[in-house]
Amino acid sequence: MSRVKGRLMLARARHRFGQFFGALRPHVSAADRDDAYRFLAAGERRLFETMMLRDQQHGIAVYRRVRAAAGEEDPPLFAAALLHDCG
Repeated sequence: MSRVKGRLMLARARHRFGQFFGALRPHVSAADRDDAYRFLAAGERRLFETMMLRDQQHGIAVYRRVRAAAGEEDPPLFAAALLHDCG
C-alpha cells in the first residue's frame, strides 16, 4: 500500500471515530445555534429545533464546511446545509 493511500485510510478512520463518539454525546452550543439561526427563517428554525440533537450537530458541521468552501455569504445554501437531514 502506498504512503498516500495509508494516510487517506487513517484520515477516514479518524473521521469515522469522531462521528461515532460525537453521536454518543451530541452537543450544540448556544453560539453555534445563534450562528445557524442567522440563516434560518422562523419556520426553518422551528424545523431545525425538531431535529434530533445529533442531526443538529451534524447540520452545523456541514454548514461550516459549506460556508468555508463558499467563499461568500449565501444564506439559501447555508440554510440547505443546516437542514439537509431534516426529513
